[in-house]
Amino acid sequence: MTASYAIDDFSLCEDWVKREKQLKRRPLLKQVSSSDFLRAVMLVTSYVCQIQAWQEGTACEPLVTVSYSHREILDLSFAEYQLWANPVTQGFEEATRLLHSQKFFDSHDLPYSLQLVTLAALCTVLGKQNGLDHVRNKLIRWFWCGVFGELYAGIAVSRASRDLIEIPRWIYGGELPSTLSETRFPLTRLFNANRRSSATYKGLSALILLNGALDFCTGEAITDSKYFQEQIDSHHIFPKAWCQAKGIDPRRYNCIVNRTPISATTNRELGGRAPSIYLTRLEQTGIPRKRLDEILRSHFIEPNTLRENNFESFFNLRAQMLVSLICEATSKST
Repeated sequence: MTASYAIDDFSLCEDWVKREKQLKRRPLLKQVSSSDFLRAVMLVTSYVCQIQAWQEGTACEPLVTVSYSHREILDLSFAEYQLWANPVTQGFEEATRLLHSQKFFDSHDLPYSLQLVTLAALCTVLGKQNGLDHVRNKLIRWFWCGVFGELYAGIAVSRASRDLIEIPRWIYGGELPSTLSETRFPLTRLFNANRRSSATYKGLSALILLNGALDFCTGEAITDSKYFQEQIDSHHIFPKAWCQAKGIDPRRYNCIVNRTPISATTNRELGGRAPSIYLTRLEQTGIPRKRLDEILRSHFIEPNTLRENNFESFFNLRAQMLVSLICEATSKST
């Protein structure tokens, strides 16, 4: 592509350097590559070709497919790139605003890079419609379904292609997109979310923040600035050392049910102590018990289960609450 565009006295590399600098001012876009950007441009270009084919009444013939394979990206013309590069750049920035509203602050928090590319393409083709409340709500619902349905795992090019056609149709009154209708969330997926790279793990960490999680020590809401300043990460609620001493299955104490977003400072304060002990220490710093209970419940934790050091009761109750949280975000039942 670089060589092809050079014929028109255009440096694709120089253009990307400028765009990369612009995009990477936003922490959520730090890992967007030139290939990601070109794929988003290709998705939009293919979508426009598809729509034009329908408008011209050629639906009875084979249509251009919405795709972005490496071969098709090489076929992206200079004119097409010039037409869509700026709108797609804006599409990535609009996608960032939407994801930021869902408490995704940094690129390593995103469940799927491909879903970000698809969202940027969707924001591009929807244009000014992105500012409408019902459009944003549908995009948010689609995003959470993709995350918790794990539908963007692996090579999901066909998923991206279908979503780019089906989501705008749905927004304009069409039928439910396949990503939403196919989303399922078996309870076992919650128990298997024990890696930070897991989509369910990342998604639930953001959902907990979105629903008003407060820092254990300060009682402050976890905002984007606090997220970076205080090094917010997902840490154990029942400490790992305590669980190991009690012989609890690592698959249970390491999964997302036993983790929640707290600051690095707070995590050090909790240490490897039993929950009943670290809660007492927090109260001794001046936090009233009633307020501490409010803070714990903001993380979907039943306080008495911690005060009694009852891991099983804690685990079962919180698992139910987290599943309800996912169902609310996706508008799906388990």
